[in-house]
Amino acid sequence: PLSDEGRSAHPVRFTPRRVCRAPLIFMRIENNRMQTAVFAMKGISELSTRRDTTIDVAKGLAIIAIVFGHIHRGMWASGLGTEALRPYKFMLDYGVYFWHLVVFAFLSGLFVSRGALKTTPSSYLTKRLVLFGYLYVIWQVLQVGMKLVLPSNSSDKTTVMSLLELWKPEGQLWFFPWLMIVTVIAVLGRVWQKDVKAYVIVAVCAILAVAFWGYSGDYVGTQGISLAVFFMLGVVLGHEKFQAMMESVSLAVHAVIAVVGLVVYTVILVNVQAAPPTVVPYFANNPAAIAVGIVASLLSSLAVLSISYLLARIPWSGWLAYLGRHSLEIFIAHIVCGAAFRFVLTKSGLFSVPLFLVGGTIFAILASLLLGYCARKLRIPLFTLPRPIEQKIS
Repeated sequence: PLSDEGRSAHPVRFTPRRVCRAPLIFMRIENNRMQTAVFAMKGISELSTRRDTTIDVAKGLAIIAIVFGHIHRGMWASGLGTEALRPYKFMLDYGVYFWHLVVFAFLSGLFVSRGALKTTPSSYLTKRLVLFGYLYVIWQVLQVGMKLVLPSNSSDKTTVMSLLELWKPEGQLWFFPWLMIVTVIAVLGRVWQKDVKAYVIVAVCAILAVAFWGYSGDYVGTQGISLAVFFMLGVVLGHEKFQAMMESVSLAVHAVIAVVGLVVYTVILVNVQAAPPTVVPYFANNPAAIAVGIVASLLSSLAVLSISYLLARIPWSGWLAYLGRHSLEIFIAHIVCGAAFRFVLTKSGLFSVPLFLVGGTIFAILASLLLGYCARKLRIPLFTLPRPIEQKIS
């Protein structure tokens, strides 16, 4: 308080509310700015972490093609193919093998950088290697055991000792050792950093793709060599950039890419000898067949990605996205489910080619989903790591 000497004869009345109103206004403005910034950052975070439905739909289309391809091949391997269908055998086979694994390899690489940077590259690598190794061993035993229990007319001679031959992947299971190898290369090379080392790795994989295009070995490490470059391209691009690129293209351009890609791809498939990336062709492989095969794979894969982007904007495509989200279970279990379906049809005398190709594809997908659901509910580690192992590596 002021002293008596310092007091005025006419004291001024202070109004605290009027004096403090300006600071309060500034505080409110700052609070609004902070809230706006928080909401903006939250939106950016949600945009970067949300699951792209285009990727789910693309995986859904690819997994349907993979199941159909194996159902189709299983029919011929079991001696159940008909002479009427024989002229279309390779057309149906190559029609899906040109693109389904290319799409899967590319999409698998998109999430490597996010997974590696979310924790640490070494932790991410450990978890992936343990998971893929566990799934490979478990399903290698189950799938070989299925062939022992449900024999077919196949010329393949499976014995009890085949259960221990882990260096010879059974059916589609070669994809897990392949994933382990390319993931190790991508993580140790930090391919997502886009430095000189990353581009050297991509270049080497591209050279190997051309050299081994149309080749598939019988042992771990000799299968899917031509797919490594697509995986590395996915790692370099990353999920966020891929999503931004897809959204930067108009729907009309996506439609043009889809139509042109499919038309040219169909013309190549019907009229030209072209080698698929992971299939030893029925004709003598040569540089021309490899070059045309690479073009066919690129065109068909780009067309599928554009079709997936267009379908993701349609409400009823949710079932395709669902298949994509559960593509791991379908990929692992569909061979066993398809073999069981074939066994039932042949033993009951109801076998027919259309019923087996269409019904077998649908049954293998639905049965795999059901098996995955039961495994989750009963906590049976058929598609995930056992809880003690998961806790140990975490």
